[in-house]
Amino acid sequence: MNDFENEKNSATDDIQPEPAAEITPIDALTDSPVSTQTNTSDEVQNGATAPSIEATPAQIPIVPYSVPNSKRLNRAEELNNALFSPAKTELEHSEKSLNKFDKRFKSILKRAGVLVLVFLIAFTGAFYGMAWVCKTAILGDSDFFQTLIIKNSGIKVNRVELDYISGEYISDTVTLANTVLDSTVEIRLYEFNDITGFYNETSNGSGVIFSEDGLIITNDHVVNDAKLLKVVLRNGKSYKGEVLHLDSATDLAVVKIEPDEPLTPVKAVSDSSKAVTGQQIVVAGNPLGTGLCATFGYISHPDRKLSGNNYGNFIQIDATVNPGNSGGGLFDTQGNLLGIVSAKATGDNVDGIGYVIPSNRMLEVVNDLLEFGYVKNRPAIGLSVVTVAVSTWDYFNAGELNGFLSDRVYGVYITASNFYSELRKGDRIVSVNGHKITVKEELSYIISEHKVGDEIEFEIDRPSLQSDGTMKHETFTVKLALKERDWPDTLPTPLPDGE
Repeated sequence: MNDFENEKNSATDDIQPEPAAEITPIDALTDSPVSTQTNTSDEVQNGATAPSIEATPAQIPIVPYSVPNSKRLNRAEELNNALFSPAKTELEHSEKSLNKFDKRFKSILKRAGVLVLVFLIAFTGAFYGMAWVCKTAILGDSDFFQTLIIKNSGIKVNRVELDYISGEYISDTVTLANTVLDSTVEIRLYEFNDITGFYNETSNGSGVIFSEDGLIITNDHVVNDAKLLKVVLRNGKSYKGEVLHLDSATDLAVVKIEPDEPLTPVKAVSDSSKAVTGQQIVVAGNPLGTGLCATFGYISHPDRKLSGNNYGNFIQIDATVNPGNSGGGLFDTQGNLLGIVSAKATGDNVDGIGYVIPSNRMLEVVNDLLEFGYVKNRPAIGLSVVTVAVSTWDYFNAGELNGFLSDRVYGVYITASNFYSELRKGDRIVSVNGHKITVKEELSYIISEHKVGDEIEFEIDRPSLQSDGTMKHETFTVKLALKERDWPDTLPTPLPDGE
């Protein structure tokens, strides 16, 4: 017998019935009385209908307050508390835990919302901050437009500083291509054939129109040997061209034509110092002499240094560049000139590497060429030199040095000294400022690194033939100050007659 039954029995044993009341067990108490009358087995057998039993579900065993017996009521309450107080306590504990969890969850949500809001504010601030930094780095603090006047030419050039944040671009590539091609020309070189009596086209290149009255910018290597030069516009008109100025150091040249109507010059000149890797560009030119066309691409490197060159770096691009593109223009997506195409990398497994003279250097050189005929403040040593190499052919055909090479010492020899009496024909340049000199290009490179007035130290080996037929060598050092190269490059001799 369980505890419940023990308690029930002890409760019924203690309670004494009152004379006028009917005693009902606690577990049978209900709010509605239940009929307990049943038919006898005989009545059922005789066909009598058994009365229905109506019952209501058992309720919580609490003795009604109408029951007069106070002891029974108290005992019932004790039993009720004994049975349901643990469950009630557990329920209250669960409710408290649930309320505590609910408060904690709401607190977490509130904190998460605050964190998300802070993150969004920080992200927005960082985005606009980076946009401002990029814009400042690209545009600098200078004015949006800087006007340069190319001296003695009447050309007004707007140097545009590109706004990569909100710049106005020519989004239509067809319009962009037409814009840049209108200011690009073909350059064709001819020689007279004495046998046929006709002019034969020997080479071709490209150029950029810089003024309405016919000033053309191109490469030195395109026109430095031009006997007869013809410039062809996009509309098919052609004019005889004259080479005005050359600068072999930077591979730039100025050509002039006399058009019968105003030309379409470049829209503007962009500030090449603002060029960046990944910037979209377009190249206009005359590849392979097939006619003007445009190719699109990107800047691979805005400031590429090439070995053997010390007159400025180049813009490296991946747009297609072929022979004939030399002298053509590199343009940005606003149609502004960004540079002059100069060369491309060649060789097995080499593709997509073109080099462009930046527009800023081009403007400086063109300014000086138009005003002075040469590039100002460029140092010169005033020496004519020749490289005597290891090959027998070079050794015996160094005609300028006859009588100075009997002992077969190879290197760079002076054939003429225009500035300095300390140096003379036949001297071998051993080193310059401590750098060994083996070919004349090394000498040119070192000189180009210095400015007018800088002192250069030469180590010289001077051979002299003795009376007994032997060669004596005298080695000495001398310091010489660099002078300004104030003479122009030699221009080609044009043919006297036109086409």
